Amino acid sequence: KYLIDLAKQVHSVYHYGVHGPTFGYPHDINIANGSNANNASYTNFPSTYLDTTGKGNNTFTGARNFTTSDIEVFKLA
Repeated sequence: KYLIDLAKQVHSVYHYGVHGPTFGYPHDINIANGSNANNASYTNFPSTYLDTTGKGNNTFTGARNFTTSDIEVFKLA
């Protein structure tokens, strides 16, 4: 769990029809359309979320761009 920069909290979740799940703006993590078949998904971390590990773009996947094999998205009720 990462904290949100309060000055940017309005951008914590980004809703845009041609993207998959996207968090932050500029996008801390962006899942591109067809993410299992290309390397267009990327991280730009930290931006809206706070980096508590000091690993920056290597925090989630070890690289800025990545291909997905499985995606899980949860909705808070």
